[in-house]
Amino acid sequence: MSEVYEVYSYEYDPELETLYVEAEVADAVQAYPATLYEPEQWTHGRCHTTIFWDVETDPPLSNQNLRKYLNKHQDQNWLLIPFEGADDDEDYSFSSFRNLTNYSM
Repeated sequence: MSEVYEVYSYEYDPELETLYVEAEVADAVQAYPATLYEPEQWTHGRCHTTIFWDVETDPPLSNQNLRKYLNKHQDQNWLLIPFEGADDDEDYSFSSFRNLTNYSM
């Protein structure tokens, strides 16, 4: 169950009665993998989800009402939104940085 810190945007589709939401969600990105001595650590990230929204019974749409609703009903399937400008061609693996430190002084 992940807490919603902030709602960035939402869009209601009256034909399908669905609501697309982008929000800052807790425990969305793994910050550090587990080690022999420490468990994995997670941090917040920008995510999106689509939920059913009945305008007659659900509260009026606003960022605050939506955040409260999402935190109360934590059964959404959040998907992480990739960072903008991420370059897929770059090699950010550990081995590429290791080569920078293999020099002698």
